[in-house]
Amino acid sequence: MLPRAPQIILSLAFLLAICSPAAVWIGSGPLDVSETEGRRLAAFPKVEADENLLKVFPKEFERYFDDHYGFRSALIELNRAWKSLVFKKSFTRRVIRGQDDWLFFNDRGSLADFMGLKRVTEDELDDWQQQLENKKYWLNHLGIEYLFVSIPNKMTVYPEFLPIRARANQGESRLDQLAQRLGESSSVEDYLSLTDVFIEAKDYASALIADKVGDRNAVDEGLYLRTDTHWTSLAAFIAYDQIMKNLSARLQGLGPTLTLDDVEIDEREATKTDLARLLGLSVLESHRLLIPKSRCWDGRRQNLQTFKSTEAYKIKKERRPQVPLPQKTSCATRDLKAVISHDSFGSRIRMYFAESFREVVFMSDFDTLGMETFLRDFQPDVFIDLRVERLVPALLETDQGLSAAVARIKDGS
Repeated sequence: MLPRAPQIILSLAFLLAICSPAAVWIGSGPLDVSETEGRRLAAFPKVEADENLLKVFPKEFERYFDDHYGFRSALIELNRAWKSLVFKKSFTRRVIRGQDDWLFFNDRGSLADFMGLKRVTEDELDDWQQQLENKKYWLNHLGIEYLFVSIPNKMTVYPEFLPIRARANQGESRLDQLAQRLGESSSVEDYLSLTDVFIEAKDYASALIADKVGDRNAVDEGLYLRTDTHWTSLAAFIAYDQIMKNLSARLQGLGPTLTLDDVEIDEREATKTDLARLLGLSVLESHRLLIPKSRCWDGRRQNLQTFKSTEAYKIKKERRPQVPLPQKTSCATRDLKAVISHDSFGSRIRMYFAESFREVVFMSDFDTLGMETFLRDFQPDVFIDLRVERLVPALLETDQGLSAAVARIKDGS
């Protein structure tokens, strides 16, 4: 039997071990998103005194507890780091380890889509096209031009760095099918695919930056970060240039398009990259930023508090606790106004559009009809949907309310 002092120490250590997770859980406050896993965490379940309480609440509380117990993220990262460092493989289906330490995001069946295994039927293509045409018709009725822009997944642009079996079986993706369908119709002017542009640009991307910094041997710049799912600043700038070319042919009075002569190169060390983080690895990737030399705007973005009164905001608020408000930039020397709806890829392209429009509102995805009052008040000249390839199908889901609104407009009612 242990002496009394060691027994006390052992007992205290045991109590500390079993109480620490609960203390961390209580003291850390509520968390909405797990950066470690790149997903939204389960919310605390509602307590409703009805006959389903004992059936529903225990399961929902268990999901909440599993997502929030103390040290959870740290333990997940430690486990992933150990497996990644020892076995040099990805232990999550969401990340594909490719050649030369390239990582690819396999979200929403991206790899199956790349290999042509997620085909879209003709009826589904009809629905996607109809959704785009409905949105264009509805916005045009409000006096607003419409442009839908698709950003290719990283594996679409850099298939040579995928595992051999994957790149050897590349097929026609859903985005390829959509591009072909829209190219055969009048919708082509309202749709801009960046896939071919990026595939061509990746061969001279480094040369563009090298010429700019004056050292051809010091630059290895791509269009996507190797260990992150997102594009680089250069890719965002190329996308901005293509979008402005499309809009210049449709909008009179559009401000001048920035060129490489209008930006300066600022090399900064990126934050911890997201795909490496999913594997429990700590990676900082060098990234060159293209920043406008002289800013028409001061770099600040104004949160649109008035947007809280829209139906669009209320609908989204019901689905998730925290909803980011749209943000607005201003440039008094320009003439036109724009609304840009985007996913996480939009963050690196914002500064360029802020220099080209008098006012730009940047927002995440909101219900189309629900923002009508905002659009009538703001009166933008153009509405742009900017989406990465894997999120395009979600954007094109049929909106029955929008379809009905278009039918009423056409009927004159």
